[in-house]
Amino acid sequence: MSSLTILVNYGGRWADSTYKNCKTKGLLVSDKITFAELQKKVHGIVNVDPNEYEISMKVIYNAMETTWPADIVDDDDVRAFIFENLSRSWKIPLCVTLKQKVFSSEDNDDPVQTGLNFVTQGDLEDIVLHDLDNDLVNQEVENASYHEEFENLPHMESDNVLQDSVEFNELPPEGMICDDVPVNVQFHEPSSNRSNVHKGTNIVHESCKADLYNSDRDIVVGQLYETKEDLKKKLGIHAMKNNYEFRVKRSSKERFEVGCVGDGCKWKLSASKLQQSSYFKVRKYITMHSCSLDVINRHHRQASSSLIGQCIKSKYEGVSRLHRPRDIIEDMRKDMGVNISYVKAWRAKEHALELVRGSPEESYSLLPSYFAVLEAKNPGTITHIETDENNHFLYCFMSLGPCIRGFRSVIRPVIAVDGTFLKGKYLGTLFVATCMDGNKQIYPLAFGVGDSENDASWNWFLTKLREAIGEIDDLVFVSDRHESIRKALSTVFPNAHHGACIFHISQNIRHHFKHERAHKLYFTAAKAYRIPEFHRLMTEIYKVDSEVGDYLNSAGYEKWTRAYFDGKRYNIMTTNIAECLNAITRDARKLPITRFLEYLRMNILQKWFYERRTEAAKMNTHLTDWADKLVRENNKQGLSLQVSPIATYSFHVYDGSRIEVVNLEEKSCTCRQFDLDQLPCSHACAACRHRQLSCYPMCSHYYTTNSLVIAYAEAIWPVGDQTDWIVTDDVSERIVLPPITRRRYGRRKEKRIPSRGEEKSTRKCSKCGSNGHYKQTCRNPVQLHPTL
Repeated sequence: MSSLTILVNYGGRWADSTYKNCKTKGLLVSDKITFAELQKKVHGIVNVDPNEYEISMKVIYNAMETTWPADIVDDDDVRAFIFENLSRSWKIPLCVTLKQKVFSSEDNDDPVQTGLNFVTQGDLEDIVLHDLDNDLVNQEVENASYHEEFENLPHMESDNVLQDSVEFNELPPEGMICDDVPVNVQFHEPSSNRSNVHKGTNIVHESCKADLYNSDRDIVVGQLYETKEDLKKKLGIHAMKNNYEFRVKRSSKERFEVGCVGDGCKWKLSASKLQQSSYFKVRKYITMHSCSLDVINRHHRQASSSLIGQCIKSKYEGVSRLHRPRDIIEDMRKDMGVNISYVKAWRAKEHALELVRGSPEESYSLLPSYFAVLEAKNPGTITHIETDENNHFLYCFMSLGPCIRGFRSVIRPVIAVDGTFLKGKYLGTLFVATCMDGNKQIYPLAFGVGDSENDASWNWFLTKLREAIGEIDDLVFVSDRHESIRKALSTVFPNAHHGACIFHISQNIRHHFKHERAHKLYFTAAKAYRIPEFHRLMTEIYKVDSEVGDYLNSAGYEKWTRAYFDGKRYNIMTTNIAECLNAITRDARKLPITRFLEYLRMNILQKWFYERRTEAAKMNTHLTDWADKLVRENNKQGLSLQVSPIATYSFHVYDGSRIEVVNLEEKSCTCRQFDLDQLPCSHACAACRHRQLSCYPMCSHYYTTNSLVIAYAEAIWPVGDQTDWIVTDDVSERIVLPPITRRRYGRRKEKRIPSRGEEKSTRKCSKCGSNGHYKQTCRNPVQLHPTL
């Protein structure tokens, strides 16, 4: 059994389907409360004798269409009302009216409905003392003689009150102070002047805040705001949109008063806090300005960077949204008629980003709790945070349990590692360890964050990776030729094979030697399966440019060639799978660290695992789509080959001028493609057809559809809302401070420095023929007549 707070509106009246001119009070009830118990508590709030008055309780449920008030008459109605309050982020108020009980038989058919139009000594004290502060009371008592009359009234009968009640068919004139009208004075508010808030109450709910900041809804007397800050934000935006400025006359925990900046102007607003609540109520609001237009300054004093950030925060929802300070300046000029500086626009952007993405400092402190919940939701997940002696962040590591189990069981043991820079406030480097599944798709294995790509950070990351995956036979790593990676791998994974990315070496060749013919021969030599073929290509490279040949020789044939490599790289010759992952996270790398890691979990791991699990379940072939297509092409090439048997599972295969020997039992071929890729080559397919065997058993289990299903069989579970996290005290009390970094002066760099050999592609305009732009952005004049 748990408790919740409900809002009780009383002292008002029903007009159509709207309950108006009411007072509000919070009531703490149990979620198992009965109708009789609720009725008893409501009697205590309105302070009436249950023997004389009958309580009527109604609620207005929020639906797609306007609904009429629903009566609360039994326990089922109460349970439905409690459930709605528990399941929504805003409160649905309980609207209370009274009916006086008539005991004579002739009046039984016509009960008098008072709408709670009575005043007792207790109610009057609540009106005068609790809803008003002392200053407002003194001001109103001087000009309102009915206050004294009501203070001296005994417990009044409702019939007497009805005789003295006053009704207005329209709102008071603009500028009139309509504060704390007695409960028996009722205003029939026109529908056009109704506030756009939840029916049955004038409270501005959390769900309406977006509308609060961006709509043109006016401020009216009686509106309730959850906090004083909400009122200040609304008032600031209203002032900018309506071209006036105000200054704060009084601001405290209980009061908020503002007036126009013009001397002698009568415009003012006063609000005060309700007792035992954080709500602020607008008490007085004079809307007419009597100041001169000369006092209006285009550089609006209410146009602060924080308020502008509140207005534009919706433009930064999503990691790839781009809204520059220049755009903010233009929007403020067009929408608000206010000029702001570039510095203020930049600060407004930073404030909006912090509202949407959170504070970078708080993100580091939240990291231990996030990792703890992530491990609880996804069993087998390995995370770690490393800090210095002063609790400043150094490194973090994250590898999810489903990824680890999938890699160890059905993923080829080839890991590409790479690092890329982060773009947040505290910079840093993202370390990535990723693989390739049997359908030639990226399979992320682990992520890490450190300061930079140095010996210590790479050694720490690879050490944590070893703790996560354990010992793997014939493990292969592919990376660029970064010296820190080479040192760390030789220390942490001494038995693993290390291959270099052939693309990075090609970029060095292009940059240093600038010989296109040698560059093309290098790629062919790197991918050659047989050693004799490789040496033939190297001889040609030496003939074209001997310096290129010497450079490749010094790099080590066993690092970059398929023919001389000790292990099995399969078809993974580059770190492209890691580079692609870096490209996918290009915009997300601006996020604070915890938000960024959650982006990786949700937008990459969770999304990919679900989509690929669904696709794998639809495959009706023995092999994955990619592997099946490759084997079919090899089988087609083998149709024209001549096969001669040597033994039961050994064959001579004549391929033009070459003769290859295939051994189906050992799954090998002298062309070495069958051996290294673990898929039947064209010669093996021809031998299988001659022996009338299926070529599918000759394929490695890594390429089967069943293995693909197993790789993505487990779901990646979310961590849920932060308010629902359950962590131990030692985790919640752990202090993680931001890293000690020193940002350079000037504009933040968000584009990486191009590697050697990378050439920036230039566009050529199809309209004028010039370079550097294209047709849509061409500004060159069009020649009407050809030049002679």
